[in-house]
Amino acid sequence: MSRILVTGATGRLGANLVKRLLADGHEVVGTALPNDPQQKKLAGLDLRVINADLRDASALRCAVRGCDAVIHTAALMNDAAPGVSRADFMAINVLGTFNVFDAAAAEGVERVVYVSSTAAYDVYVAKPQPLVEDAPLTPASLYGLSKVVNERMAQVMEFFAGLKVITLRPNYIIAGEEVLGPWTAGVVVGCYRQYCSDPRMALYTPGADEPWRGVEEQVKDPGDLVVPRDPTGLSWRWHVCDVRDCVEACVCALKAGPQCFGKAYNVAGPEPADWDVVVPYLAEKTRRQWYEVQIPKAWRFWFDLTRARSELGFEPRYDVRTMIDDALRLRAGEDLGIMPGTL
Repeated sequence: MSRILVTGATGRLGANLVKRLLADGHEVVGTALPNDPQQKKLAGLDLRVINADLRDASALRCAVRGCDAVIHTAALMNDAAPGVSRADFMAINVLGTFNVFDAAAAEGVERVVYVSSTAAYDVYVAKPQPLVEDAPLTPASLYGLSKVVNERMAQVMEFFAGLKVITLRPNYIIAGEEVLGPWTAGVVVGCYRQYCSDPRMALYTPGADEPWRGVEEQVKDPGDLVVPRDPTGLSWRWHVCDVRDCVEACVCALKAGPQCFGKAYNVAGPEPADWDVVVPYLAEKTRRQWYEVQIPKAWRFWFDLTRARSELGFEPRYDVRTMIDDALRLRAGEDLGIMPGTL
């Protein structure tokens, strides 16, 4: 048994990770923001919770003390959240990560697993092949930028402080019933509204006046399921990650040999999620109608997991159809042991 610190212990990944580590026999310390209502997720779990803001270096030093490993999951994702300035956002994500790394180095922690994100890549540009870890890191958001900065920080901390870090880059972590939600006309319209006017983005549509209007005309209810196809017939392709697979990747990183230190690993499901496969399956299982919609551009991105499989021993188990089946079991009241994203 070892003592492991999990930052962000009330989050989508953090809470499920805490539960798994306790089940594996580890002693767990978790950090959570003071007065975080999501702390009720941890009720009944045998861990020590330290209420600490990531910007509080002394509190983090106390949290790290005596731990053998740190898994750093805590981060803000939305830089436009009410009440959080962009400066605060970067301070929490970047200065906060420095405080975690610095405390781990000072306390002689054996290894740190840093949960980065595929937002470090340029996932908003359609690719004809899966992204590998050596692809350029050209983020299109402050969140992605913070992850790139932190990955570079880990490399520098290893050089001058001897910190041993394994970086994971999960994509679109989904917990429980959340998988039932994204495959709708409203999501397609929202993506077009946000990205169609930016020439750097996959959905850039030069010369088109509000290209999402076509989807709205074809499907009146934004909650209806849709398969978006480009003029060549390609549907959208995303590569989502069940939270249970992401937890497994963290566990693999805890066990990995020293040859994995200083490296980054893509983390996602066993196969990409093609909308023309997922949507008919979801519609059949939920007895809903679905529609095909014509769109100017296909948004397709997915990830090569070869390095994680061969070096970490990571083998994801949950494709989207399995995730849908499990989500419906949860909805029916069955307990699968999955912590939801929010309570």
